[in-house]
Amino acid sequence: MQRCTVAATQVDVRHLDVEHNLETHLRLIGETAEAGCDLVVFPETSVTGNNGSPDVTRFAEPHDGRIFRTIHAQAKACGIVVSYGFCELYRGTHYNTSALVGPDGLIGLQRKVHASYDEFFRFRQAYEWGVYNLGFCTVGTAICHDSDFFESWRILALKGAEVILLPHANRTMPAGGGVLTFDGRECELSDEDMLRAQEELLEARPSPPRL
Repeated sequence: MQRCTVAATQVDVRHLDVEHNLETHLRLIGETAEAGCDLVVFPETSVTGNNGSPDVTRFAEPHDGRIFRTIHAQAKACGIVVSYGFCELYRGTHYNTSALVGPDGLIGLQRKVHASYDEFFRFRQAYEWGVYNLGFCTVGTAICHDSDFFESWRILALKGAEVILLPHANRTMPAGGGVLTFDGRECELSDEDMLRAQEELLEARPSPPRL
């Protein structure tokens, strides 16, 4: 592994606004490359968005579709490796996929292995782990819930990963009846509300019965 610089992005992904999301990717790819980064990492489903509703698959496309071509062109122009997330259309179904793209094209794909509870109805779970040599380091990817399982880390390490990328998404969740009521920007809580919520999270809970 060589000395390298990695940029981790925190992006305001707009649900159902792929054009805006792509523009954000292109801008940040240019900015991070100009800052001397070798690799820039975007969140889970950073291009197509993910709010837990059936709409998450609306803009699904193959790994070599327009999203790939757009990001690859910028990666090539800027001489940087890019990790981005999208809803992949593959073999007639949908995957929550993270792509690695460099100046020379597609490096590899990591499809999410462990679906969170809302994703069981939207994405198929994968079963393979990829590790890729970027020249300056060897990387693997654990998408969001994948990182909660020790076996994910162990498998990637055994396959030679020196760096593990952890793209996550903060999704808009549907309320009862499928109505979207909160997207992370519309709700501003008072200090008292925040403290109350924190206290609720820290409340003691009975342990599950031992078998």
